[in-house]
Amino acid sequence: MAAGKPVLLEKPLTLNLQEAQQLHALAIAQKCPVAVNFEFRMVPAWRHFQELLVSGMVGPLRYLTVDWLVQGRADAQRSWNWYAQKDLGGGILGAVGSHAFDYLQWLVGPATAVLGELSTVVPYRPDGSGQMQPVDSDDIANVLLKGPGNLTASLRLSAATWRGRGHWLTVYGEQGTLMVGSPNLQDYVRGFTVQHARPGEEFRMVPVPSTYDIPDGFADGRIAPVRALWQHFLGAIANDMPMVPGLAEGLYSQQIMAAVHLSHQQRAWVTPHPNA
Repeated sequence: MAAGKPVLLEKPLTLNLQEAQQLHALAIAQKCPVAVNFEFRMVPAWRHFQELLVSGMVGPLRYLTVDWLVQGRADAQRSWNWYAQKDLGGGILGAVGSHAFDYLQWLVGPATAVLGELSTVVPYRPDGSGQMQPVDSDDIANVLLKGPGNLTASLRLSAATWRGRGHWLTVYGEQGTLMVGSPNLQDYVRGFTVQHARPGEEFRMVPVPSTYDIPDGFADGRIAPVRALWQHFLGAIANDMPMVPGLAEGLYSQQIMAAVHLSHQQRAWVTPHPNA
């Protein structure tokens, strides 16, 4: 960034909000193009879901829920490393909450208030020598967000749930319900479907148009959407256009993460703020 070179950043941006603010200021000062790897914006099912939601398919929104319940760290014998240490950026909030905060802003707008609770359910893990070490990062996060028009979103996030139901976002509106989700516990990106239910009816599958397809064929499902995001970034650089998702979106997600930590400490609702 100091050299003004384009940069692709992973999420979350940094270990804390202050570092994210410093990166944001540096990028502005250096006029440095930056992309942030919020790859769900590139997944075909999610792109179609966003289009349907914006079209008003379910009418005015009443309630949103996110269930992201996986088993990646359910085994208490999985080794102690940076993920087990809060100060090194470990925990479910940064691993997947950062994604959820971004796509909720993308879909319905920014949060105006946050209530969060974090839990460590595996308190010790063995290090490389077999010695048990303390874990202080979060295995589970329960978060409530207030959004535009006092809309409420409820998030249940866990990396320690055997046979967790996977990753599902459900939007409840006055004229029906729209859902995007996947039960796939082996691949965080593949397996998503879009489903819709009218009032009084069962869910039905909504086909994702082939116009949303992106080249795949990789062993890891994340590669295809990240590749699509990278191509989008190259286009933004070539045309001197702002990159979305970029540092502004990454900073927003970091602000919500900071608000969740503060809410957990204070046991109270917190208003997200750049200097939280």
